Amino acid sequence: YVKKIIQTIGNRVALWCTFNEPVIMCVGKYLAGFQPPAEYSPENCSKLFRGILKSHVRAYDLIHSEMPSRRGPWRHHKLMVGYAHNMMDFVPSRHWHPMERFLTFVGRGFYNQSWLDATAGKKQNFSITGLVPQAPEVKEALGRLTTDFIGINYYSKAIMRWRARGESFETSSGLPFGIAFADPGKPKSEMGWGLHPDGLGRMIRSVKPYGLPIFITENGIADGKDQYRKEFTQEHLLEIAKEIKSGADIRGYYHWSLLDNFEWVKGFGPRFGLVEVDYKTLERKPRPSFYWYQSAIHSHLEGHQPPDEKKLKRIK
Repeated sequence: YVKKIIQTIGNRVALWCTFNEPVIMCVGKYLAGFQPPAEYSPENCSKLFRGILKSHVRAYDLIHSEMPSRRGPWRHHKLMVGYAHNMMDFVPSRHWHPMERFLTFVGRGFYNQSWLDATAGKKQNFSITGLVPQAPEVKEALGRLTTDFIGINYYSKAIMRWRARGESFETSSGLPFGIAFADPGKPKSEMGWGLHPDGLGRMIRSVKPYGLPIFITENGIADGKDQYRKEFTQEHLLEIAKEIKSGADIRGYYHWSLLDNFEWVKGFGPRFGLVEVDYKTLERKPRPSFYWYQSAIHSHLEGHQPPDEKKLKRIK
């Protein structure tokens, strides 16, 4: 498949993502049960991690080694191959609770860091002691970089609760804890995710030590009424601006999404689009946040400067 894509359109494409949210695929299918086959199997979770990493390395090498002569408007842009990695800001529900602090530590390592380490040539540790077994290492990935950038998909935080009860925490059979994605009584999206821009700054700081360019490959909110999208986008752009000033090598920001979309197992319900789609007529209608975002882009277009905090706050 990768060879076919390279031969067909590869010479016009500068930036490549081999996988979108590889960790979500492993966790969703075989631990948390929200993606098919929704089977609780820690062993299969571990095997899938290994298989995806092996596929990623193979694709990375093919794109770099078999790319035909570059053409089109992006031909002078450096060829870069990476991935879009969903990252969450793990926090304990109760800071005094030792198990919840431990779960936060495990979540950050297993969910956020393990994939980054593996593609940076470091130790491959797709395991959780006593829960997810360790798979054999992918030798082709050891001791070498197999990514040219780090792509961050960021939406919200993950609140860890030991022996969780109640509707606000999502649980899975076999797991002694629950996860919530919003604080009780606070604004949240149609996905049930809270507005937590500080977490994006933490995610950026956590990947800086890898020394690679960073792209924010997804960031947005499911908000059909367009109540929070402007605030959400503004606050996250301000976090990015702050991190750029602090030395983060951020090369781009991709808002999710231009249009309302089919959202995995949630179907057509959540409305992520800057542009509303009438699914009966397919009519497109820009939401008010579309025009705000357009103004934000234009106000910083000249000289390709990073977002300026004062200008962003003036935009209405």
